[in-house]
Amino acid sequence: MTNEEKIGDLMNKFNNLEIFVNHTIGLYFSPAKHETEFYNILLNGTVVGFGQKMKILANMENIENKLLSMLTDLMSIRNAVAHNNPYMKSLDSERNFDAPIFQPVPKKYFIKHINVMNSSGKIKTKDFEEEYDKFNNLLDEVIPTLQKFNLALATN
Repeated sequence: MTNEEKIGDLMNKFNNLEIFVNHTIGLYFSPAKHETEFYNILLNGTVVGFGQKMKILANMENIENKLLSMLTDLMSIRNAVAHNNPYMKSLDSERNFDAPIFQPVPKKYFIKHINVMNSSGKIKTKDFEEEYDKFNNLLDEVIPTLQKFNLALATN
């Protein structure tokens, strides 16, 4: 998989995770009368961002802190990938920053790192490949945990 495909894969997986989180919130609050509007308006990502959805989850009964922590880590990695160019040196005297933005970037500028803000607000430079693997490993743990929580909600 190319680097660009990995970025797209990560973003797509996070979007699917957000849909799953929306489902979890919907199950918890059971908006039967206005279910479509609940999802299309209230839980629309442009109205309520993932960070706010995390605050909603944190206030729901029986949500484990470990799950919230893993979701926070997933969000941090997603944000770092979405708001950084993990392959280009940002300040390199040899790079012509006046060139068209979509001009191919020479291989010598690829450094494969991203800047990730940790929970204390400090930015750390991390290896993109390691963060991509961490994202997938976290997702493999988060999905079954959310499924278990949703099943408990549905049977109560």
